[in-house]
Amino acid sequence: MKKKIYIYILVCTFVFRIISPAYISASTVYYDEYVTVSYVSDISGTSFPSTKTSYLWEGEHMVYKFQLSEPTIIKAYFSWSQSDEVPGGIAWFSKDMYGVDIIGNTAAISSKNKYNLILLEPGTYYINYSFGKRGSYKNAYNIGLSIAGQKVNTNTLVSASSWENPNVIRTDFYYEGFLSNLQPSAHYLFSVSSKSYVTIDYLFKQVDNLKADSAKCTLYYRNGRVIKSQKYDTRDTSKNKIAVLLEPGDYYINLSDATAPTSLYVIAEPRTNTLTQSIKRYTNKDVTVWLDSSYDHERALMVSSKVTDSNIRSNTVWKTSRNDTCLVIEEDFFTVSENGWYTVRTEDENENYVMTTINITNIDKVPPTTNIVNNKTYTSKSITIRFDDDVSGVKSAKLNGKVINYGKVVKAKGKYKLVITDQAGNAKTVVFTKK
Repeated sequence: MKKKIYIYILVCTFVFRIISPAYISASTVYYDEYVTVSYVSDISGTSFPSTKTSYLWEGEHMVYKFQLSEPTIIKAYFSWSQSDEVPGGIAWFSKDMYGVDIIGNTAAISSKNKYNLILLEPGTYYINYSFGKRGSYKNAYNIGLSIAGQKVNTNTLVSASSWENPNVIRTDFYYEGFLSNLQPSAHYLFSVSSKSYVTIDYLFKQVDNLKADSAKCTLYYRNGRVIKSQKYDTRDTSKNKIAVLLEPGDYYINLSDATAPTSLYVIAEPRTNTLTQSIKRYTNKDVTVWLDSSYDHERALMVSSKVTDSNIRSNTVWKTSRNDTCLVIEEDFFTVSENGWYTVRTEDENENYVMTTINITNIDKVPPTTNIVNNKTYTSKSITIRFDDDVSGVKSAKLNGKVINYGKVVKAKGKYKLVITDQAGNAKTVVFTKK
């Protein structure tokens, strides 16, 4: 049994301008009951049969409530039998029973092909409609109301997300969400553990007359600084992606300025280079350094010094012509003959750079040193033998074929052969005579 409650409300001029002059001092007829939402798979297209019929005088303001348990696109149709047109027909949604806390825009419904469309989160809402001039009461109409709903698929955990409470997402996973009339913005947080080339594919799905002309996707650093913001392309959706090279860390994505179901897919392709030397032990040979890149790079350059991050794009440092220290790596390896820092920079087709350094410390091409002079005759009572190697260190010292230690004292007369070998295989040979 319908329970009519007649409420006369006086709304301030500011609110009237937002709604319509037709509502000022209009009699409000509120039915304290729910209108059934008819769920459909595709809300676009023709109208649906009436689910609720009410008798409404011209100038009255009719209100019904409905409830949603999940995100839904709501479409409200109206029909009547007296004529093809009803004067001043208008409808709107609200959060309150008085129709003051309006959601979205009002819609003219003076002819049968008109309707009101909105996207809402779960909750209780109100559908408001009125016809004709306020206070007229000249004619009465049997108004047929139909509320159709299309459920929005979503797999995000936070419906009313914000900067402080974002949807935490992982890469290489497809997320479906929605931007409603009450929440036309969605926040996402993702992380990359290594330097990565990140591609963000996003979509604002077109449903009926919901527009996405002003929609945009923005990528932020965690401190709130914008990395890149891009307006949505409604003509060519393949262009709706942001691609950027990111350092390890946390990043925010914001989809905003639209009312539409959305989709988001983030791919993080690690962009790392590993430099591995062919010989790690001490050697007196040249060392080959192999480049192992996690992606297909267009070009690789090597500089025989340690380059700082601030110079990753320096034309002076990375200029191959007139610069003997910068060389092109042809076959993913290069050979070095001296110890020191070496920096490799790889480049992709979009001029994104990844830089890696290696410090070679195992090349030793210098023989050990000794205080004994080659081909010298010593006449002192004794000779103390000393030796050293500044790079790899002394491996062994032999006097006439016998191993000796540092500080060996020679007193006996005779001819001697001293051979000192370091860890890299370099040898120092001296002969001397003791008289």
